[in-house]
Amino acid sequence: MKQMRLSRYVLLACLSLPTVTLHAAPADSAATNTHPVAASAIPPTAPQSAPKIAPTRVISAGSNVTEIIVALGAGDVLVGVDSSSRLPADSKAATLGYIRQLPAEGMLALRPDYVIGSDEMAPASALTALQQAKIPLTVLPSDTTPEALKAQVTQIAALLHKEAEGQTLQTKIDQQLEQLAQTRAQLQSKQHGKPLKAVYLLLHDGRPPMIAGGNTPADTLLTLAGAVNPAASVRNYQTVSAESLLAMQPDLIVVSERNWTGDADSLLAKQPLLQNTPAGRNKAVLPINGKALIGGIGLSTLSEAQRLANHLNQQ
Repeated sequence: MKQMRLSRYVLLACLSLPTVTLHAAPADSAATNTHPVAASAIPPTAPQSAPKIAPTRVISAGSNVTEIIVALGAGDVLVGVDSSSRLPADSKAATLGYIRQLPAEGMLALRPDYVIGSDEMAPASALTALQQAKIPLTVLPSDTTPEALKAQVTQIAALLHKEAEGQTLQTKIDQQLEQLAQTRAQLQSKQHGKPLKAVYLLLHDGRPPMIAGGNTPADTLLTLAGAVNPAASVRNYQTVSAESLLAMQPDLIVVSERNWTGDADSLLAKQPLLQNTPAGRNKAVLPINGKALIGGIGLSTLSEAQRLANHLNQQ
């Protein structure tokens, strides 16, 4: 109880300081989000020099950011994460909630000495409170390329004084990308110039599905796996009609495990026109870890891309 009262006093003291103006991220940044959301509360920060002393109490916001920290062997410094983050079973880090609804008081109560997150972090008031409390904050772009992922590994490794571990992780990423390239080559040799078409759908009860367009983590996943996204010309995530899906004639429908009932027939019953596509006729629906697509491309995106590539190779 005393700690909670203290955290309230800290928050009030922070809010009494001069206001720090936060600028919205460029409109293009919304195109990289896993879900269609409003513009970022704060733009990505430029790469910063590493602190003289390695942080020991870190808050991470964004599943891709958290998995990099854990992969660097620094999971023990985490004191708080957002709800999309997956942690080792023995982690004692607190879950702070949805990345776009991070609680200012909850974060300050954890007494972090550093906050690292994607540019999907919000609301602006919570980030303002962190800045006014003089807590170092690094905001990483929600990018969709393997090169951007490697750059984030380098930046996070430097911030946490884990440069050697960062080099090891870079090597692992290169090996994963090489394996994906080999699997794509095997797939292409079987296709005889007719690549498989795959779409990624966001399913919501009572609402039309949304399809992943180009410049999204889902599009990167499909491309890395060797599939062609027939919706690549679409910006970000857009509601898609059954008639549009029919015209795309996908060979495979990829969905998030979170929204998957485990029954292709249920999906086809809701979208009967899909039965007239190769995916519908073959009941070709593949659930994946949707958290691998939150906050830009991450380590789990590569793993899911390899799983998808293996699946396509078996068709």
